[in-house]
Amino acid sequence: INAVQSFWINKGVPIEGLMMYDGSGLSPNNGIPPSMMSLMLSKLAKDSSFNSFYASIPIAGRTGTVYRIGK
Repeated sequence: INAVQSFWINKGVPIEGLMMYDGSGLSPNNGIPPSMMSLMLSKLAKDSSFNSFYASIPIAGRTGTVYRIGK
């Protein structure tokens, strides 16, 4: 949790409103305001790690965990 918070603070994203209860992101108690998600994605798009992030997103009906969706 501290690593994630530090990462976004260093990117210039204020973390007020970010609710993290575990480090995996799987807890139903985790939450993030839509405005913060937009800001995070905006900052990430300008970062050198964006290509890795983008390549990790599966394409519905084609790849990954959403391979069977839309078929």
